[in-house]
Amino acid sequence: MCSRNLYAPLFIAVVSILTAYFIFVPFIDPLNNFSENHELTYFDFQIATLGFCANFPLVNKLQSLNNETSNTPEEDYAKQSIYSLLYGIYRLVGQVESENGIPYEFTFNTWGIDGDYFPKDDPQRMGREAYRRLTHFPEVKAHLESLETPSILEVGCGTGAGANLTSHLWPNSHYIALDMQKQAIDTCNRLHAHEALDGVRGRLQCVRANGMNLPFPPNSFDVVIISETHIAEYGHLTKEDLIILDQIRYVLKPGGFFSWGNALVTKTWGLIENHMSEHQSWELLHINDVTQEAITAREEDFDRVEKYVEDIDEMLYFLRYFPTCKKVVNHLILDFYRHPNTRLFTNMVTKQDAYKQLSMQLKS
Repeated sequence: MCSRNLYAPLFIAVVSILTAYFIFVPFIDPLNNFSENHELTYFDFQIATLGFCANFPLVNKLQSLNNETSNTPEEDYAKQSIYSLLYGIYRLVGQVESENGIPYEFTFNTWGIDGDYFPKDDPQRMGREAYRRLTHFPEVKAHLESLETPSILEVGCGTGAGANLTSHLWPNSHYIALDMQKQAIDTCNRLHAHEALDGVRGRLQCVRANGMNLPFPPNSFDVVIISETHIAEYGHLTKEDLIILDQIRYVLKPGGFFSWGNALVTKTWGLIENHMSEHQSWELLHINDVTQEAITAREEDFDRVEKYVEDIDEMLYFLRYFPTCKKVVNHLILDFYRHPNTRLFTNMVTKQDAYKQLSMQLKS
């Protein structure tokens, strides 16, 4: 009886320690340990901040990697984890004010491009302009105008802000916004999903699915768009990328259009252009290099992004006690947005990276 009484508390202690360990471990390296299924709470973010900042070897490594001339290699983080963090931050920070005092919720998760179509004081006009142009290539625009109810699919829609904009630009459309991240689609449904309103907006549905396995029958859409997803992020078209492109071809109607915009390594665009030009199913219509407009967008967006990072710092309570960690977290966020004084911004300036928008037609 005595030995049994002795071992019971020890067993409980061991189980408690192991349970706490496995619960806490994902928060030690939030760059890799969250999946597309995670829906992070305010408490989760505080624990993640504390766990990450207490991981001194990782923080010191990231501090040495991230500056104006270098950044964390893409193989060192999981994109599903990064997006779970970003979409959770957008939701929890909620509505903020721009540097000009205009309230908005950060939902355009895009670098965007400069333009004069939207008001200068619109906090997210750069992202809006990038999306607007994807359906305003001459042939794409003419095709959409010719249809009574054009069907549009976006693969990798994020929070659905671009989908919402496009459904208003084309008020007779039926738009399906698709993403694999749970928090992204939750935000899309919360803020943007809507039924059609005659002459004002088209119908917008938010669908959670993977671009490698689109849940639609063949010949379903008149136009498919992609804006700033992770396709071809590794400098070439991977097996996964090719599957997604094949899925797009499968669900697009013959004679339909595919518009694609992103900032990628410049040589990668050459590989993409060759692949689409040589593919028997596609006719490559337009290749617009908007790199300089993307650079201008990042420069003009400087004050807004800086203020938003301050709002994030305010939410992540424990950052105030870890100045080095705060610097690392801020730079990781700023690098993701190709902010001036980061490597990804410098890459556009030096033309190592190019922001291009392409339009293609699926041959009949």
